[in-house]
Amino acid sequence: MTVTQALAIFSRFGIDVAGMTPDQLRKARNKLVLVHHPDHGGAAEALTAINDAYDFLKSNGTVASPAKSVSRLHQSHQSYSHDSHAVGRMPAWALAGYSGRSLPNTTIYKSDFSDPNFFKKAMWELSGRSTTTYTIWGFDGHFFSSSIMVFGSPKIFDTMADAMVTWQSNSENPRPVRAVLVSPFQGQGLYLIYADGIYYGDQPIQMKHESFNANPNNDPEFTRIFSEILDRLKAPSPSG
Repeated sequence: MTVTQALAIFSRFGIDVAGMTPDQLRKARNKLVLVHHPDHGGAAEALTAINDAYDFLKSNGTVASPAKSVSRLHQSHQSYSHDSHAVGRMPAWALAGYSGRSLPNTTIYKSDFSDPNFFKKAMWELSGRSTTTYTIWGFDGHFFSSSIMVFGSPKIFDTMADAMVTWQSNSENPRPVRAVLVSPFQGQGLYLIYADGIYYGDQPIQMKHESFNANPNNDPEFTRIFSEILDRLKAPSPSG
């Protein structure tokens, strides 16, 4: 984790902690914990992110004293093209997949799923402003040719599939979409939510692969046989 990433986590939950004293940072963290603790209806992933960001800023001396807090933060940001206030002004949906490097363009040019920022914003809103990041993968019949990171939830898996079909089919290099998979950013697993016109969002099918992470492109053998898996899935059962 970097200073920018830690600041971005707090910004994602509506608090700009740049320049705060240690006591102010602690109070900001406690305020977010009260809201996002699972015992109060929050998400475990959100609580973990908040605590990790707090521990990082505290342990690395970023807010070691009131006198040093502002200067340390400004020094930490000199190597970046945007300061923490710019991060704080980013819309929450744009922080899905944010790595702490250059800030993304958040302009929405078209009000449909062919626009990646409309895609991301819509998933965030439809999921009830979730803070859980998912990567959505589009399979064109041969390769996992497109992916996008969004804030989402299982209750909108079918809509996530629709959005990926539209986005990949209408990109600058349009590709067909035979299947859509999702993987949670802070967890294990890869799940099929759409294939050959059938939606599986209500009962997503877990896929087994040998990637070192959830990225299916990191397992060439899985990519090679995935079309065969889909063929078997759509084949009628012997009793049918």
